[in-house]
Amino acid sequence: MITTYLECLGLALGLMGSAFLVSLLTRTNTVVDIFWGLGFIAITWYSLITNGLYLPRHFLVTVLVTLWGLRLSGYILYRNWGKGEDPRYTALAQQWGPWLYLQSFLRIFMLQGILLWLISFSIIAIMTNSTAGSFSFRDFVAVLLWCIGFACEVIGDWQLQRFLRDPLHKDHIMDRGIWRLTRHPNYFGELVMWWSMWLLALPVGYAALTIISPLTITAIILFFSLPITEKHLATNPEYEAYKKRTNALFPWTPKRLL
Repeated sequence: MITTYLECLGLALGLMGSAFLVSLLTRTNTVVDIFWGLGFIAITWYSLITNGLYLPRHFLVTVLVTLWGLRLSGYILYRNWGKGEDPRYTALAQQWGPWLYLQSFLRIFMLQGILLWLISFSIIAIMTNSTAGSFSFRDFVAVLLWCIGFACEVIGDWQLQRFLRDPLHKDHIMDRGIWRLTRHPNYFGELVMWWSMWLLALPVGYAALTIISPLTITAIILFFSLPITEKHLATNPEYEAYKKRTNALFPWTPKRLL
C-alpha cells in the first residue's frame, strides 16, 4: 500500500512536470488546470491496474473519477481555448520577475502535483484494498451525493457559458438558475463529490489517512480558491448586492433585501 502511495506521488509530480514543459511551449501556465483533472484519472487507473483488484467498488470509483476528470479537463480546455493566460497567473508572473520559471515550476506545477496526490488518498486506499466488502446503504448515499455534486458542476458551467455568450450580459453578474442559490456552485459540487469519495473509502479502513482527501480540497476551496475568486469579482459593483442575497457555497433561497 505504501509503495502505491509513493508511486502515485511520483506519477503526480511527473505529470505536472510534463505540464510545465507544455506551459513553456504554449507560454501559458493555464495548462496546469487541464492537467489537474487528468492527473486524478492517471492515479486512479495506475493504482487500479498495478494492484489488479478488479472488484465492484474499484470499478465504481474508476468510472466516477474518469467521468469527472474528463468532463473537467475538457471543459477547461474549451473555456480557455485561444484566450491566453489566466489573470491569476499573469499577476503572479509580474511578482516573480526574473525568477518566473523556477517559481512557476515549484509553486504552481509541483505544488499542484502534491495537492493532487493528497486529494487522491481516498482513491488509492480503495484501489489497494481487497477487503472492502459489498455495497451498503452508506455507499448508495455516497454515490447519490456524488451525483448531486457532479450535477452542480455541470449545470453551473453550462448556465454560466450560456450567460457569457450573450453580449448583453457583458460586465454583469450571473445570478440566474443555480447561481441564484449559490455564488459558487462549482466549489460546492467539488466539496460534495470529494466528501462522497471519502464515504466510499470508509469500508476499506485507514480513516485517519483517507480523511486527508476531503480535508485538503476543503482547505483549498475555503482558504484559497474562494477568497481569490471573490476578490477578483469584487470590482464589479453588482457583486456586493449579489453577495448580500446569495450564499457563498451551500445552495439556498436568496435573502430578501430591504
